[in-house]
Amino acid sequence: MIFYIYAFLCEQISCRISRIKILLFICCFSYVFSFKISIDKCLTVDGEAGICRPKEQCFAKIKTDVGSCKQTKYVCCPTSGKSHRNCLKYAEAVYQSSDSEIVISVKRKTKKVSQCGISMVPLIIGGEKVKSKEFPHMALIGYGKTQQTRAWMCGGSLISPNYVLTAAHCLDGGSKGPARWVRLGILNMKNLSNALGAQEIEVEKRIFHPHYKLKMNDIALLKLKTNANITQYVRPACLDDTGLIKEKSAIATGWGRTSFDSVEQNEYLLKVQLDIIDKSTCSAVFQPSLYMPNGLEDSMMCAGVLSGGKDTCNGDSGGPLQTFSDIYCMYRIIGVTSNGKFCGFANSPAIYSRVFSFIPWIESIVWP
Repeated sequence: MIFYIYAFLCEQISCRISRIKILLFICCFSYVFSFKISIDKCLTVDGEAGICRPKEQCFAKIKTDVGSCKQTKYVCCPTSGKSHRNCLKYAEAVYQSSDSEIVISVKRKTKKVSQCGISMVPLIIGGEKVKSKEFPHMALIGYGKTQQTRAWMCGGSLISPNYVLTAAHCLDGGSKGPARWVRLGILNMKNLSNALGAQEIEVEKRIFHPHYKLKMNDIALLKLKTNANITQYVRPACLDDTGLIKEKSAIATGWGRTSFDSVEQNEYLLKVQLDIIDKSTCSAVFQPSLYMPNGLEDSMMCAGVLSGGKDTCNGDSGGPLQTFSDIYCMYRIIGVTSNGKFCGFANSPAIYSRVFSFIPWIESIVWP
């Protein structure tokens, strides 16, 4: 037994966000797939360990096509490990120091107390409300110059104290102008009075991926004017820097509409579990087109439920597709919500920008 989430057609090219209406649905079976791409290891001319990547994906200062890269137009891109090292550092924020009495001694001993809010039990149903501290990296992106004209229309992920990862199409809010604000540590977008860890920070710089074009390379960074205060409620997430996705499902999070005819987004942060769809199945859905001349590329991945019902759509563009990290109490961002053809329809998964493909670019900006 699962919950069926009704979704409607999403035809906007630059929008892919979630609004979810929950209907009880009895499911006899489900399809589960894995998403894999070929990852070839190599050595640079300096003997550094690297991964064969398309030239346009490698932003390292040193790169070479001399080595074991078999594909044409691929280079041996060194792996810096910067995102992983910083992930380990951010994971420490889950612990809160506290002084505890030692009975035998008159001295006081400081110990670490975990404030982890992540449930390690896999989701069985979709459309659940998120609990406090469960997704501390979740960001809400706002548009508009004044309090009266503000609109919160996209999601994102905090990946360092001063950078948010999102979709490139989320940097422009149409009539509302460019992305200007980021809210962190909140569950209810309209009620901040009860949000213990709420932070609102102005955007200093909007950074498109240099090769972004419509649905291609739909990924971007927002540099915050001031660093976020890292707490148990606000904490950066890890990034998929290995490209090895062993999980058969992942979790999507976001604020979105809750019914077909709803005008406003859902004000509460929701989570839903989606199957990771294999590339061949997804490629059959997304054939070469005007907006995707090469069809589904390695820098994209798909997730959804092929029987229909669960999906992301209008309301949560830029939000994360995530799995549990091997590092305690951390999520690993594997995808960024990008686009799709139909929302929640059968045989119509959604496209996510595959984070692994953009690690060199992200690291060159966030941790230069």
